[in-house]
Amino acid sequence: MTKQPKPMSARQFKIALKRLGLTVASQKTSGLLGVGIRHNMRIAKGEKPVPRPVTLLLKMYLQHGVPE
Repeated sequence: MTKQPKPMSARQFKIALKRLGLTVASQKTSGLLGVGIRHNMRIAKGEKPVPRPVTLLLKMYLQHGVPE
């Protein structure tokens, strides 16, 4: 059985983006995460939870790097 990742907080979301050299309001971030800029901004403010697929993608990018 696969262990479920803990939900990511807004703070962890912003820290992960910073470590990856990404910003909340960039087209590149939206493209990499499959989430619109406005939604990313709401996640960063804590207005929306970080979707599980976004958490998994960010963890993968932190381990393996961001594709060009």
